[in-house]
Amino acid sequence: MNEDRLFGTDGIRGIYGKYPLDPETVTILGISVGEFIKNKKLKQEVIIGGDTRPSTYNVFRNLAIGLKYNGIESLWIGTAPTPVLSYLAKLLQTTSIAISASHNPPEYNGLKFFKPNGEKWDDIWEKNFESTFYETKTKKIPTASYNPLLKEQLVEKYIGEIIKQFVNLKENTTKYLIDLANGAAVVTVPRVLQQLQIDYEAYNYSDGSKINVACGATNPNFIATLSKTRQLQAIAFDGDADRVILSTEKGKVIDGDLAIYIIAKWLSNSPTNLVTNKKIVITQMSNLALEENLKRLGFEVVRSQVGDQEVYSTMKKVGAEIGGEQAGHIIFSKYLPTGDGLFTALVLHKIATTFSRRWSEFTEDYSPKPQKLINIKVPTKIPLTNDPFASILSRYRKMVENNGRIYVRYSGTEPLMRILVEGELEVDKIAKDLALELTNCFREVAK
Repeated sequence: MNEDRLFGTDGIRGIYGKYPLDPETVTILGISVGEFIKNKKLKQEVIIGGDTRPSTYNVFRNLAIGLKYNGIESLWIGTAPTPVLSYLAKLLQTTSIAISASHNPPEYNGLKFFKPNGEKWDDIWEKNFESTFYETKTKKIPTASYNPLLKEQLVEKYIGEIIKQFVNLKENTTKYLIDLANGAAVVTVPRVLQQLQIDYEAYNYSDGSKINVACGATNPNFIATLSKTRQLQAIAFDGDADRVILSTEKGKVIDGDLAIYIIAKWLSNSPTNLVTNKKIVITQMSNLALEENLKRLGFEVVRSQVGDQEVYSTMKKVGAEIGGEQAGHIIFSKYLPTGDGLFTALVLHKIATTFSRRWSEFTEDYSPKPQKLINIKVPTKIPLTNDPFASILSRYRKMVENNGRIYVRYSGTEPLMRILVEGELEVDKIAKDLALELTNCFREVAK
């Protein structure tokens, strides 16, 4: 992440201890947030919570020192999923910050910012904040400690709300295997499931230093293997629980695409106040089969760029009330303007129990197009409109244009290029060949 642009696709992120997540810079970020809040005449307080990474409280402590420099109180709610911060911002009409690197490995951390209406900061807010930050960098940094206001009970408001949303669930004997990814879901998911009398068996719930490691929504092989062995359905969250991936009792992974398909089938047959129109936003990474099937069900389909902020922004533009991405972020905008893995999982549980069917039965008629996704590490993020990258991509896209597509983008949170090849093609070979050519390009540029 370069110093000209702090924000990636989802907040500010990096390896803890290195810019921009080193202690001094985090304090400067806190000072900048304080000035930003004052300039926008918002409440002089910030609700802050985070995931289970060992670095999370250190990030909070430095952030709070910076906020206090400008007289802004920090309300620390402790370990909490990112959607809790969105919900509390909206409920209490104040700024909130989630300290989390989401699905990234344990050595990463980050900051996700929410407006008083629960929405994440949009591109305009981010750019305005960056201007404030770079002006603030020249100031003397305070070193004093700060005792925050402890408000861990605020998490109870979220738990109460989500239970209220699903209190009338049909009684059933379904048991789930739950993968908490050693992350923030540990403080909400078990309690909600217990109070809703949903039977479960939890895994990966005790070690924040192993958040997302060989588990969770970004590593669904864990639940898929377990599901197949135990013949039970499973639910996996990522580190900050804003996304969810599931598995059938047969070990078939239900990613965000399939989850949206199941939900769309339900919406086609069951009117609900949660979604009142037939518009759905998916991303450029979503399978072509999803788009075809949604259209078959009578939905208007709009594609957005990758990232839940992009999904939500597009939903607002076109008036959609549901949107999501293959990675498992699914947004129900009448509930929250961001993804909530627990809410999505409960919607899918409700669908299954309403029709007395398993998720596998809803997906029998869905055949995804062959896809191959390859990630390559990159030393820098050169614009893909520059040659030789542009000419290589143009050649490969022309090669597949009659039978598929190629989508290439940089990760917004890691030094990676993501290469997706899809269609009735030799997707593995084409993706590997393209990845090799692009890797060689980076080597030549670096010489």
